[in-house]
Amino acid sequence: MQIFHRHEDNAGTGPVLFSLANMVKPGVFDPDNMEQFTTNGVVMFLQLPCHGDAKRNFSIMLNSAYQLADDLDAIVLDGKRELWTEVSKQAYLSRIKAAAAV
Repeated sequence: MQIFHRHEDNAGTGPVLFSLANMVKPGVFDPDNMEQFTTNGVVMFLQLPCHGDAKRNFSIMLNSAYQLADDLDAIVLDGKRELWTEVSKQAYLSRIKAAAAV
Protein backbone atom coordinates (compact mmCIF):
# COMPACT_ATOMS: atom_id res chain seq x y z
CA MET A 1 0.00 0.00 0.00
CA GLN A 2 3.08 2.27 0.27
CA ILE A 3 2.05 3.61 3.68
CA PHE A 4 3.43 2.80 7.12
CA HIS A 5 1.73 0.63 9.72
CA ARG A 6 2.21 0.32 13.47
CA HIS A 7 1.89 -3.34 14.31
CA GLU A 8 1.09 -4.87 17.66
CA ASP A 9 4.68 -6.00 18.01
CA ASN A 10 7.42 -3.36 17.88
CA ALA A 11 9.32 -5.63 15.50
CA GLY A 12 6.66 -4.99 12.84
CA THR A 13 4.73 -8.22 13.19
CA GLY A 14 1.23 -8.99 14.33
CA PRO A 15 -2.01 -7.14 13.64
CA VAL A 16 -1.95 -3.51 12.50
CA LEU A 17 -2.93 -1.05 15.24
CA PHE A 18 -2.91 2.11 13.11
CA SER A 19 -1.41 3.49 9.92
CA LEU A 20 0.40 6.58 8.66
CA ALA A 21 -0.10 8.00 5.16
CA ASN A 22 1.11 11.04 3.27
CA MET A 23 -1.40 13.88 3.57
CA VAL A 24 -0.64 14.92 -0.02
CA LYS A 25 -2.28 12.94 -2.84
CA PRO A 26 -1.87 10.17 -3.71
CA GLY A 27 -1.16 9.58 -0.02
CA VAL A 28 1.77 7.22 -0.34
CA PHE A 29 5.49 7.15 0.39
CA ASP A 30 8.35 6.05 -1.85
CA PRO A 31 10.61 4.06 0.51
CA ASP A 32 13.44 4.09 -2.05
CA ASN A 33 13.57 7.90 -2.02
CA MET A 34 12.79 8.77 1.61
CA GLU A 35 15.95 10.87 1.99
CA GLN A 36 14.61 13.34 -0.59
CA PHE A 37 11.01 13.13 0.60
CA THR A 38 9.14 16.24 1.72
CA THR A 39 5.46 16.77 2.48
CA ASN A 40 3.13 19.29 4.06
CA GLY A 41 1.87 16.67 6.48
CA VAL A 42 1.04 13.12 7.33
CA VAL A 43 -2.15 11.55 8.59
CA MET A 44 -2.47 8.82 11.20
CA PHE A 45 -5.61 6.74 11.23
CA LEU A 46 -7.11 3.90 13.20
CA GLN A 47 -9.72 1.69 11.58
CA LEU A 48 -12.59 0.49 13.75
CA PRO A 49 -13.23 -2.19 14.69
CA CYS A 50 -9.59 -2.95 15.31
CA HIS A 51 -7.48 -5.62 16.92
CA GLY A 52 -7.32 -5.42 20.70
CA ASP A 53 -8.40 -2.46 22.81
CA ALA A 54 -9.34 0.48 20.57
CA LYS A 55 -8.78 3.05 23.33
CA ARG A 56 -5.30 1.66 23.99
CA ASN A 57 -4.47 1.67 20.28
CA PHE A 58 -5.74 5.26 20.02
CA SER A 59 -3.53 6.26 22.94
CA ILE A 60 -0.49 4.68 21.27
CA MET A 61 -1.35 6.47 18.02
CA LEU A 62 -1.80 9.83 19.75
CA ASN A 63 1.49 9.44 21.62
CA SER A 64 3.18 8.57 18.32
CA ALA A 65 1.67 11.68 16.70
CA TYR A 66 3.01 13.89 19.48
CA GLN A 67 6.45 12.25 19.29
CA LEU A 68 6.60 12.67 15.51
CA ALA A 69 5.46 16.30 15.77
CA ASP A 70 8.10 16.96 18.41
CA ASP A 71 10.83 15.31 16.31
CA LEU A 72 9.86 17.31 13.22
CA ASP A 73 9.00 20.60 14.93
CA ALA A 74 5.43 20.21 13.70
CA ILE A 75 1.94 20.41 15.20
CA VAL A 76 -0.83 17.87 15.75
CA LEU A 77 -4.18 18.63 14.11
CA ASP A 78 -7.53 16.87 14.25
CA GLY A 79 -9.55 15.53 11.31
CA LYS A 80 -10.83 19.04 10.58
CA ARG A 81 -7.23 20.31 10.43
CA GLU A 82 -7.77 22.31 13.63
CA LEU A 83 -5.29 22.34 16.51
CA TRP A 84 -5.53 19.19 18.62
CA THR A 85 -7.03 19.91 22.04
CA GLU A 86 -8.40 18.01 24.99
CA VAL A 87 -11.86 18.59 23.49
CA SER A 88 -10.64 16.91 20.27
CA LYS A 89 -9.34 13.96 22.25
CA GLN A 90 -12.62 13.52 24.12
CA ALA A 91 -14.60 13.70 20.87
CA TYR A 92 -12.48 10.94 19.35
CA LEU A 93 -12.77 8.82 22.49
CA SER A 94 -16.56 9.20 22.28
CA ARG A 95 -16.47 8.01 18.67
CA ILE A 96 -14.40 4.99 19.72
CA LYS A 97 -16.85 4.21 22.52
CA ALA A 98 -19.82 4.50 20.12
CA ALA A 99 -18.15 2.21 17.59
CA ALA A 100 -17.51 -0.38 20.29
CA ALA A 101 -21.21 -0.33 21.24
CA VAL A 102 -22.29 -1.33 17.73
